[in-house]
Amino acid sequence: MTIIARAINPAWVALANFLNYEKRNRMRNAAPKCSHQVEEIELAHLKTGEDEELRKERDRLANAESLAQNAQEALAVLDEGSPETPAATDLIGQAAQALAALAKIDPEQAELANQAELMLDTISDVVHGLQNYLEEIEFNLKRLDEVEERVLTWIHSLATRANMAGNIPAVLSYGADARKQLETPNGRGGTD
Repeated sequence: MTIIARAINPAWVALANFLNYEKRNRMRNAAPKCSHQVEEIELAHLKTGEDEELRKERDRLANAESLAQNAQEALAVLDEGSPETPAATDLIGQAAQALAALAKIDPEQAELANQAELMLDTISDVVHGLQNYLEEIEFNLKRLDEVEERVLTWIHSLATRANMAGNIPAVLSYGADARKQLETPNGRGGTD
């Protein structure tokens, strides 16, 4: 071994030992933070897809008045009408009756009569769907607060702190990996 190699070798060994010491020290200092993050993630009981579902629910709750108004307006036009304007179901019903009478005289027009009946059935289904939708619209400010708390405080906050940008699967994966790391000796997957 040359003189230079003999002089450099102990320096490399010393540097490697120092870096190993620094790495162990960083991991020891990171363990409490990691433990706290794992606890928060586990306490949140996050579920994949929950953030998107909660955001949809929040939008419906926050816009319940507009949703009800739009649904009621559509229902009025389709099924209720006004003194000046008959309902669409009434008008299409009249057209279906006229086309059925026409088809009795000219059987080649039976398809038109069938299409008018189908249109009336479709509009009746839309009316029924709107009535059900109106019954389901929830005007619940307490639930809106609960949803916003869950989305903003838990999901968004955890994802932001874990640098996961609102990605629940990534947060859950991070939590599982961190839990494994905490459960292994020296937090390093069982290697020393």
